[in-house]
This record gives sequence, structure tokens and C-alpha cells, in this order.
Amino acid sequence: MNRILIAGKVGVDKVRLVQDVFSISDKDLTNDRCQSGIIVDDVPIETKYYKASVSIFIDEFEVAAEWFNELDTPEARILREEIQGLVICIDLQTTSKEEINEIERHLERLATKLDDEYTEDCGEPQWDGFKIVVGFNPQEAEDFYQDMFIMSGFEYITYDQERIRESIQTHRWRSLQQQKRPSKPIKTAADYTEPLLDHGSDKSSDVLQLVEKMKQARIDASRLPEDQRHDFAQRVSENILDLFEKGKI
Repeated sequence: MNRILIAGKVGVDKVRLVQDVFSISDKDLTNDRCQSGIIVDDVPIETKYYKASVSIFIDEFEVAAEWFNELDTPEARILREEIQGLVICIDLQTTSKEEINEIERHLERLATKLDDEYTEDCGEPQWDGFKIVVGFNPQEAEDFYQDMFIMSGFEYITYDQERIRESIQTHRWRSLQQQKRPSKPIKTAADYTEPLLDHGSDKSSDVLQLVEKMKQARIDASRLPEDQRHDFAQRVSENILDLFEKGKI
């Protein structure tokens, strides 16, 4: 199961984020004043490339250090191994700069642990999940916060449901179903030669010009060294096919 952990301080509306970004209209979610320990299963994510289903775990904290320290424990390793996405929500108006800096340090430590454990388990140098900080009520320009969180490897986004959705959709989930994309019809030799047989068409003069070009190409090829003739012939063939594809012949 693909899992996302969304967390933030008490008072930050994580549920609204989930409803807006994932288009969920579950009234039971809005009735929960406490946004701790909420699980939303079987949330569909679909793009033109894939379909996936995710489970969203919403949690909140009063003191950031306590929450991050608990997530850092050996007992929480199972949770760390299961999540593929981490979204941390911060009210930048009510959170002091000292608290924001403290959260950034916890994020950097968490990112390092996720990388180390993923390397240990899978042999890859970097965790395969996504990491986002969502800022509410920013007091500075967006690039200020982007620079602040860049060292922890978290992408910073001032709350914008479309941008958050796009960022999540670009993630390659461990469990997904590839969308079948319609393939282009394969053209046969008959598709290309049929216009040549239609001597009554307006394209007959174009065909004669093509024949002359092919004759000239053959002469040019004869002047080339033996080892260059194959590449020259390949380029000529591609140019001719391109003319057919564009309907110029």
C-alpha cells in the first residue's frame, strides 16, 4: 500500500489540505476537531500515465520536538519504511522563527535517517519518497522559505492545492498501474507506395522530383568512402519518410 504521512501543529488545518488536494468530500473528516490519528484509505490518484491508490495518515502535535523524536525511534521504523510521502504543514504566522528553524533541523535529521535506512534495506543511496513543507499564511517571500528548507531536501510550497497535487502526482509510487496509451497506427509499405501509383493526382510532379532527388543521392553516395555510405543512405531514407509522414509527397 502506498502511504502518505501529513502532519502539523494543532490548529493547522491538515484535513482541508487533504480534502482540497485529493478531492475528498467525506463529511466525517470535517467533524473531527482533533486531527490526530486520522486514516483515509483507498484514495485514488490518476494521471494520464498511471493509476494508484494511497492511504493517508493525518497526525498533529503540540510540541514539534516531541513528535519528531517519536518518529525517530526504532519502534517507528515500520512507519518510516511504509510511507512514501511526507507533508509537513506549518502556519508561518503563528509559528516563531525559532520554532521554524527547529522544525527545519528535525526535517534534516529525519531526511538523513530515511536515506540511511533505505540504503540499508534496498541498497539505494536515497529514499524513494517525496518530502514537502506546506506553508500557511507566509510572512516572507516564497524563495525565503525555499532557501530555508532546501538543506533538508524538502520542497517548500506556499499553500496551493494545484501545486501540491502536481508535486504529489509526479512521484513514482511503489505500487501503481500504468495507463495504456494509444499507440500510433503502424504504416505499411502499401501506405507509402499508394500515392506513387496515383498518377492522376496533383502529386505526380512531386513524385518525379523525388525520383530525381533519389538519383542525385545515389550519385552523391557513390562519391563517398565506403564506410560513410551507410550513414548517408540512412539519412536520405529518413528524410524521404519524413516527407511522406508530413503529406508533402
